[in-house]
Amino acid sequence: MASKNVKKLVYHSALAAMIIVATAFLKITVPLYGGYIHMGDGFIFTAAYLLGPMAFIPAAIGSCIADFILGYALYAPATFVIKGLMGLFAGFALKGSKKLARNLVVYILAEIIMIAGYFFYELLIYDGITPALLGIAYNGIQGLCGVVMGMLFVPVAKRIRL
Repeated sequence: MASKNVKKLVYHSALAAMIIVATAFLKITVPLYGGYIHMGDGFIFTAAYLLGPMAFIPAAIGSCIADFILGYALYAPATFVIKGLMGLFAGFALKGSKKLARNLVVYILAEIIMIAGYFFYELLIYDGITPALLGIAYNGIQGLCGVVMGMLFVPVAKRIRL
């Protein structure tokens, strides 16, 4: 029992660390928007495959810490919830999935959660709808990157039987 709990703790910690690194350091800055495109969502999907709904934990914590590292503290609370929900949803939806087409749909739906979440958050924190609408385009690009990374990373995790 104790070794099972240690294994879970190691998985959660390692995946949170991978999400931090892939989000905060493996990124491309988007100068006009002030945001960045990153590979972290691919590791959120990997966490979802490995941990199921418990992927909420490394997804939320890792992504939130990355926001603080990069100076986006204003976004950190929303990121905690949004990325956590992505991990939770994908973890439930990927359970037992062996089909690439199903995985693709799950990744797209999880990224729609991200796009909608940041849209509504930006409506709250900014004056007017324009910044939130601009965020849809930027987050759509980020979502596309996340889908591609998920399609690349999860099969690797399956092959090495983590």
